[in-house]
Formats: sequence, C-alpha cells, structure tokens
Amino acid sequence: MKIKKVIFGFTSLILLTVLLSLSSPVFAFSMDVPSDGLQLKASGTMTGQALTMHGKYTLSSGNTYHGRVDFTGYLTGYTAWDVVSTTRVISNPTSNVGLLLITGSHDMLFILASGVSLGNMIPITSNGFGDWSFQVISQETITTAGAGTTCWRLQHAASGSIMWYDAASGINLKGILNFGGGNVMEWTVTEIITPTDPGIPGFELLFVVVGISIAFLTILTWNKRRKYPQ
Repeated sequence: MKIKKVIFGFTSLILLTVLLSLSSPVFAFSMDVPSDGLQLKASGTMTGQALTMHGKYTLSSGNTYHGRVDFTGYLTGYTAWDVVSTTRVISNPTSNVGLLLITGSHDMLFILASGVSLGNMIPITSNGFGDWSFQVISQETITTAGAGTTCWRLQHAASGSIMWYDAASGINLKGILNFGGGNVMEWTVTEIITPTDPGIPGFELLFVVVGISIAFLTILTWNKRRKYPQ
C-alpha cells in the first residue's frame, strides 16, 4: 500500500511538471532598455519572404547608445544608429540595405515604459518615413519563445501597422509594419540576451518546478520511511 501511494504521488508530480512546462506562464521583463550589450534575436518576413534579425545596443557615452540590426534572408546587411536613452531620439543613421532611419526620429526597438497608458500617442521611426504616431490601444499577452508576456499594443491608424512592447521594460517584442504597396515587414522576438541574464526566462520556470517536485518527493518518501520503518 505504501509503495502504491508513493508511486501515485510521484506520477502526479511528474504530470504536474509536464503540464506546467507546456504552458505559457506570463512574464514581464525586468531590465534596463537600452542597456550595454542588450541583444534581440527575431524572425519574420519581408514582403512574404523569410527574414531574420539580430539587434544589439552598446553604450557609447553617458546616456547615448549605438544600436545596430543585422539582417539575413530577404535582406542581407545592416541598419545602425545612435540613440539617447532618455528621449529615444536617433542620430547618425547608416544602412546598406535601404532601411535608412531619419535623424531626429524616435527609436523603434523600445519605448519609455514609465507613464504609458491607454490613448497615449507615441512617435516611432518607420524606415525612411521618419516618425509615425502610434496610439496605445490595449494591453494584451503575446507569446515569445514559449513565454507569455504582458504588452502594450500600439497601432498606426493610417497604415494599420501594429507594435507590441513589453509593459514592464518597454522593449519591442513583435511588430507588423505596412509601408504600402505590398511592402510589409513582420517580426517576433525569439530570444533576448542581456549581460546578466543569458536568455528569455521561459525554461527557467521548468527547472524551478522540477526542483520543487524532486524536493517534495524526497520529503514525502523520507516521512513515510520514518513513520513506517522497514
């Protein structure tokens, strides 16, 4: 009888662990954006053809950062710029793939999360068009790399373009930019890398749950042996 109970308890814990590992728990990213060495990896499409993106920020001086996105697939090359972290204002843009940003426009990869609320209008650079004014229309959960994240959803009324930004950090996690004439760029962030946290925390939860399950099973078995010595 004792063995059956232990087996039942062990089986229940394993099933719970599997179910939790397959679920999409909701996270908010706690990080400074931009920060020195912050990296974003994303996959998506441009005009329906596959496109991958690797973005990175490096500290230049004070509160100025150098941003760069390298593209492979439909586009192969880079777009780079400098940005002031407190204002999001861009300067010194360069590109060899035609995605040239406009000096004085506002960074696309992050917004200033503090003070954001429904109805706010937020300027976001859009290729060679300069800033487009996006409105904060809702807060919703999206899934990136297996983890659900609470985001602000922003929309540009004229083009129908939509951007999703993590509500806690302001980092961009997903976007659909419609430039017109069938030129649509879509992407979803698949990995976030910071100097102190080498990856999105989706799998960390699994390790925690497995560890708790093993500890609980060990305590359960020890208590039963103490109560019913062999």
